[in-house]
Order: sequence, then structure tokens, then C-alpha cells
Amino acid sequence: MSLSTNLSTAFDRRGLTLDSEGSIFTIENSTTIPKRIAEEIILSVNHCPIISQNRIDGLLEFTVVPYRAPTRFQPVVCNTVAMTEDNFWGKVESTTSRIEEGKPISILGRQIFPSLTEAKREMVQGCTKISDLMVEFIDRAPNQGRVLDLGCGQGVNSIPLLEKGWHVTAIDNAPEALAMYREAVSARSIGSDRLKLINADITTHSFSPLNYDLIICIDVLPYIDSKKLRSVMMKIHESLVLNGQVIGTLFFSLTHSPPVTQELQEKLGAHFYPGDYIAPALLKNTGFLDDECTIRTDSKLEPCCAQFVGTKKAI
Repeated sequence: MSLSTNLSTAFDRRGLTLDSEGSIFTIENSTTIPKRIAEEIILSVNHCPIISQNRIDGLLEFTVVPYRAPTRFQPVVCNTVAMTEDNFWGKVESTTSRIEEGKPISILGRQIFPSLTEAKREMVQGCTKISDLMVEFIDRAPNQGRVLDLGCGQGVNSIPLLEKGWHVTAIDNAPEALAMYREAVSARSIGSDRLKLINADITTHSFSPLNYDLIICIDVLPYIDSKKLRSVMMKIHESLVLNGQVIGTLFFSLTHSPPVTQELQEKLGAHFYPGDYIAPALLKNTGFLDDECTIRTDSKLEPCCAQFVGTKKAI
């Protein structure tokens, strides 16, 4: 059976009608269901959805990429490539995104988001899963410390440390993200006196030197201008105490990756660097020891994210 038939059958079982135009599918009576239900139906036929909402009539539209079963507990170590510092930074700074300010975001000829602002709002709302690296860190972390969460979003990666007794400084350039963070802390009645929220751009904001035991930059660095990556990493290094750690991620290109997912992320501002070797090389060239550089496999999509833990060493 074809993908279209499988999808139509799956939606029909839930009393929903599916229409298609090329690779774009429309759920005709979807004004009565949340996106979560549509995603569950699509996942049931082993595909991952990229969903948007038709702004005219409120219907959900989506395109799909093949589902990849997560392979947790089998960490794949990032490759290392010998290169000079100039060659490394040349590769980094020549990497571009497809971001187009002031234009709707379209994929496969169909509008997915009416604007970059709307797309980023959806991204903030969708970031609800804590990083596996943070779960490991929290398990072994002491009951107090100082953490800086860059591009904090809703706070899924740093609120657990706040609950544990840490002092948290969280920065995001989206006011709605900080509002969601504040609401989450208020709902749990935890450590608001140890929390500082800052609405700022991490590429221009000054961080306090030698002030933090941990800096989190998960799914943030890929979205900053590649020409600013070096200066941000150096600020991170300067802001950590000696032997402090940084936990972060970078995206990298795969020649066999589903192009629609990479294209969408690039239009949201993401940079896909030449290979997974970029993570250990980034740590090496900004004064960090490479504690862990692995390929993230906790997504249902083809793995194209390098995750890293680095420790500040004396330069």
C-alpha cells in the first residue's frame, strides 16, 4: 500500500478525512483536534510529521519524512578530523542558513509558517523535552552551583537544577519563552529567589566572567550567525570557573538526510556544519577539554545533531 493510502486509512479510523496535493496533506475536519492527535496518527504509520496550520480555515496541513526508531544507550562518538585552526574557523564561518527575514516560510511550494516570528513561537512551545545529556548531568550534580542557560526557552534543561538548589541565570531573546519559564517555576513553587531571567541576544549580551559552574547551550548555537560562533564560545569559556563545564549541541549535514527537514530548519535560521567532527573541533579551538562528543539519537529523525560536554581548561 502507498504512503497516502496508509495515512488516509489511519486518519479514517479516527473519523478524520485526509486530502493530498503532492506531498502536502490536509486533514479536512481537523479544527476539532489538537496537533498532538494528528502527530500520533502519523507516527502510527512510521513517519514523522512537519505540521502547520492553514491560517485561512484553521485546518492542519503536513508533510512527512520517514520515521527512524531511536537507538538509545548506543552512543556514537563523533569523528575527529585533523585541521589547522584557520581551516576549522574557515569552514565554520562559511556555513550559511537559508533564513529570509520578513518572508513566509514555505516548503515544497506550500506555506508552513506565515512569518519567522510565528515559526519561532511554535519552536518555543515545542521545546518540552529535557536533553539526555542534562539528565545525566543532573543525576551526578551537587545540590548547589551556578548555571547559565543560554536560549533557555521554557526552561526544561535548567529548571531541574533550580529544583535541586542551584542559582540559575536564564537568557532568551523571546519574551514569551521567559514568560513560560516564569509560569513553570511559579506553578512548582520552587526557588524563584535563585532565578534571574534576562531578555537578551546572547551574541551581544555580556556574561559575568568566572561566575558559572555550568553553561547550557542546547539547540541554540546552530541558530546564531556562524561568524559569531567563535566569540560566543569564547564568552562561554571566560564566564565559566576553572573546570566548569559547557553542554551544547551543533547540527551537521548528512548527504542522505531527508532534505525537507534540513531545509525547514535552515529557513528557521539553523546552520548545518560540514560534519559531526565540528563538535570536538569546536571545543578544542575554544579552550575546552573534550569530555564527550556524540551524535544525538533521541530523535525520531535521521541523526544530524552533535551533542557535547566540554570542561574549561587553563589557556
